[in-house]
Amino acid sequence: MRPLKWMAFIVLGMTLVFGGCKSEEKKAVEPEAEAESSTESLKKSPAKEKTGAAKADKKKATTADKKKDKVTKSTSKDTAARKKSDPSLKDRAARTAKHADGGPVLRPEAPTDDKERALGPRKDLPPPPAARPAPPVETAKDGAKKEQEAPKAKAIAQKKTIAPFSGKPLEVDHLLSLAEIVSATGTKVRLQKDHMEGIPLSAQYNNVYFREKKAHKFGVSMQVWQEGSKQDARWRFDQMAKSFPNVTENRAVTEKTFFAYWGDLYHLVFLEWGDRKVVSVSCGNHICTPETLLQVAMKVHDRVSSK
Repeated sequence: MRPLKWMAFIVLGMTLVFGGCKSEEKKAVEPEAEAESSTESLKKSPAKEKTGAAKADKKKATTADKKKDKVTKSTSKDTAARKKSDPSLKDRAARTAKHADGGPVLRPEAPTDDKERALGPRKDLPPPPAARPAPPVETAKDGAKKEQEAPKAKAIAQKKTIAPFSGKPLEVDHLLSLAEIVSATGTKVRLQKDHMEGIPLSAQYNNVYFREKKAHKFGVSMQVWQEGSKQDARWRFDQMAKSFPNVTENRAVTEKTFFAYWGDLYHLVFLEWGDRKVVSVSCGNHICTPETLLQVAMKVHDRVSSK
């Protein structure tokens, strides 16, 4: 019995040994098969990757071409619209085509400021003003005509001028005094009585001037014109109203009165219709105001009208 047991143990051991070897062989074969399958998959995957990348690149290129076509179409539409609204683009295109054979191409000037860019092309400028015609050349006939008209013009001028002085000048000293000026204006400027130069004294004209003793500023003056007729007195008053600066007509003294000013001087002129006299009273603005000048003129008027 014991030999049989040992034989059975031996057989069982041999079986276990052989079975373990076969399992190890299978295990060794399986990794080799897996390695071969992974190698084949690695061989196949680069081709698939190449094919997918090519498809993706083709899709991107197609999308970029479509976008480029859209941009080109929109740009062409904008250019066509600008050509319709901006005629200068047509001129530029024509000039560019004209010099396409190799000649110089005229480059359009770019707008210089933002305002010009916003407004677009400038409109056509107006034509320059026409040259003034040359003055006519005086002929012998024109000269003879002027010589014939000269005596008439001289006679008219002499008719409207004051007669030359002969004898005693017009009496005006009693019309205004220094005390009346000080009373009306309240000035503390020291004045002395004198006469103005410029217009020669005559039987139809005289003046009184109260000048400053030290300073060279204008003081107070009174001028009187005695005309031969009311029409001549009216003519002189109108001429003075046209020649004085900043004239304002009023009725402060008589029906025909005007106030004027220039620089630092005030003037008040009135026409005494009944006596055919034109009186002008002037004063520096450091002595008089328009109101005090009116008071001085009213004193003169009272003396003229009461004579």
